[in-house]
Amino acid sequence: MDLMESHYTADGWYFDYPTKRDYYTLWGFHFYSLLYAALMDNEDPERCRRIRERAALIAPRFACWFDREGRGLPYGRSLTYRFCQSSFWAAMVFAGVRSDELSMGQMKHLLLNNLRFWLSRPIFDRDGALTVGYGYPNLCAAEGYNAQGSPYWAMKAFWILALPESHPFWQAEEEEYLPPERFLDPQVRLLITRDPENRQAVAFTAGNHAWEHMHEDEKYEKFAYSTQFAFSVAKEDTSLNRGAYDSMLAVKRAGKDLWHVRSGCERFELAEDRVSFTWSPTEGVMIDTVIAPLGMWHVRKHVIRTEVPLETAEGAFSVPKDWAGARPCDRIRTRTDADETGASAAGERGTSAIYALKGYSAGEVIHTEPNTNLMAPRCVLLCAVYTDAGDQLPETIPEEVRKLAGSL
Repeated sequence: MDLMESHYTADGWYFDYPTKRDYYTLWGFHFYSLLYAALMDNEDPERCRRIRERAALIAPRFACWFDREGRGLPYGRSLTYRFCQSSFWAAMVFAGVRSDELSMGQMKHLLLNNLRFWLSRPIFDRDGALTVGYGYPNLCAAEGYNAQGSPYWAMKAFWILALPESHPFWQAEEEEYLPPERFLDPQVRLLITRDPENRQAVAFTAGNHAWEHMHEDEKYEKFAYSTQFAFSVAKEDTSLNRGAYDSMLAVKRAGKDLWHVRSGCERFELAEDRVSFTWSPTEGVMIDTVIAPLGMWHVRKHVIRTEVPLETAEGAFSVPKDWAGARPCDRIRTRTDADETGASAAGERGTSAIYALKGYSAGEVIHTEPNTNLMAPRCVLLCAVYTDAGDQLPETIPEEVRKLAGSL
C-alpha cells in the first residue's frame, strides 16, 4: 500500500510506469484499494479516506472514456480484459464512494451499458469461454504475458453482485451520463473529444509510451484513438497493408527500407484545443507535429526536417469491410474512394476519411492484413501518401478547416 502511494500523481491518477498511464490505474490501483477501503475503515481510516477521495476525483474523468454505446476507449495494453473496463464502477459503489458529478443511476448505466456492449460481441469460443483478443478472438494484439485465463480479469466487473438486493445501486434507474464535448486530462495525457450526442469518443495523446510490451507504439502512440473504430497493430513494417498504420504518420527512406512511426517524443505539450510533440521516427529525421480537433474531424500539421529522401504515408481510422463473414446474399460492401486529394470509406459501421491540405499528392485505399484491427478482422485503411509534394489546398476543403490549418 505504501508503494502504491508513491505512484500517485494527482486528480485520482496513478502511473503504472513513469511514461505510461492507462486502464491499470482503474483495474489495479483503484479496484484493489477500494476493496481495501470497504473492509479496513476501522483499522486504517486515514488511508481509506484518501482512497475514497481519489476515486471520487477520477470518476468523472474516467467517465469520459465511454460513449453512448457503452464502448470504452480502446487504448493501452491488456485490452483483452474487455469488460474489466467497467470494474471501477463496481468497486466504487461497493466501497460506498459518492461523486458530486455522477449519480448512482449514471454509474449503474456506465457499468451495465459497457457489459451490454461486450456481450453483443463475438468474444467467446464455442464452449462459452472468453478468448484472448478484443472485439473478436485475436492473438496478434496480445501481450507476452497473456494466457487463456487472462481475459477473466473481466470478471472484476461482477464484484457488483456482492451488494445486497436492497442496495441503492439495484434500486436506481439507469441514467445516461453525457461528458463534456472536449476534456483535457493532463495527468493521463489525453485530450478527449466527442460529438454532442456522445456517439463516439476520440482521444488525442502525447507523452505516453511503454518500452516493455508488444505493439507499444500502436497502443500508446497513435495520433487518435476512437471508440468507434478502435486501432490496428502491425504484423510487419515492410508494407503499408502489413503495417496497418491507422492514425499514424509512417516514414521510410526512399527506396528499400522499413516503415517507421512515432515511438516516444522528444517533447510534448497538451492544451485544451490541441496536442503538439516533437519526435524522431528514424535516424536523421525530426518531426514537429500539431493536432487540433475540429468537431469530429481533426487537423494535423507536420514539419519534417530530414537528412535523407523520404516516402511518407499518413492514415485515418480503419473501416471494417462490412461484408466480411456475411452470407453472399447479405454482403454490403464498404464504399471506398481515392483521388489526388485523399481517400474515404463509408459503410454500415462508420465513415472515415483523410484529405491532404498540403505536402501529399494522392490518396490510397489500403486493404490491411486480416486481424490487424482490434474491432474487426478485415478492414480498409485510408491513407494520404507522398510521391511529389503539392503546394495548393484542394478546392473542396471547408473554410473553417483552412482557417484552423493556417493557425497551427
